[in-house]
Amino acid sequence: MTPRVAATACVLTAADAPLWGSATQARRWWLVESSGAWGAEAVTQSATHWIRDWGQRSGVAGRVVLIRSAGSHRSRSSDARRVFTFAPGDSEVRVRTVDSATDLTGHDLVNEPTDPSWHSSQDHPQFLLCTNGKRDACCALLGRSLIDTWQVNDTLDSHVWESTHLGGHRFAPTGLSVPTGYLLGRLPSSTPHPPDPDAPLSLAHCRGRSDLSSPEQVADLTVREKLGLVSPADIGQVMTVDQDTTHATVVVTQSTGASWQVHLQNKGLPPAKKSCGKADVPGNYWLAGDVRPVPSPT
Repeated sequence: MTPRVAATACVLTAADAPLWGSATQARRWWLVESSGAWGAEAVTQSATHWIRDWGQRSGVAGRVVLIRSAGSHRSRSSDARRVFTFAPGDSEVRVRTVDSATDLTGHDLVNEPTDPSWHSSQDHPQFLLCTNGKRDACCALLGRSLIDTWQVNDTLDSHVWESTHLGGHRFAPTGLSVPTGYLLGRLPSSTPHPPDPDAPLSLAHCRGRSDLSSPEQVADLTVREKLGLVSPADIGQVMTVDQDTTHATVVVTQSTGASWQVHLQNKGLPPAKKSCGKADVPGNYWLAGDVRPVPSPT
């Protein structure tokens, strides 16, 4: 059964907003283990000073989220915590264990860490689900409902973690596949098990790959749908070759080397809430048109 939400909830007022192209942009993700309750601005209001510093610098180049074991809100007795990092499409996730004496203020959030204290993780989160209820009611209700479903089905394993805001409350429940970097949205409450990053992409629930711009995300998913490409590794480079406020042209290259040119138009959306309790605001989305093969160079 789908959880009931208020008629003014952001997921209802934005029900007609397309998923494709809505993914939060981030070229690198930083996942900071943080058990216990989270506030509305959990990262920038953290009790740990270097996490606050990271939160203030979080953005497109490097995005920071807090994570905790799914279903657990209790604070840990130990002050040791893990920090994971990856860029979309990485073959591995890097990890470092820190404690209360660690000060990572000013740490580079853009590039992959090269310090030997960071190493390849053998047991990292594979799927994050936003349950940051103090930030948005839809994430709390719909994200929590999925966690409950997976617990009842006995499919909630250690690779599923809860996270703070992933962007796009209006597409709740929202999730992030690690380390593919694809964000998902509007996951049905009846979904029997968490998404598997090694399984085929569910294009119906994909928002886009976070290291791509909005038109690039749409172009990527359009070519995938056209050709039936459902493995994250099926697409190599995605590159904008022309863009203004109303149109964009994106070239999508398969791992085989074949390239496709996608033309897109920027379309308006009627006013809707981007978050519960906020005023309705107009929106926009990118609509894919022609998809044409790019001739091979002679």
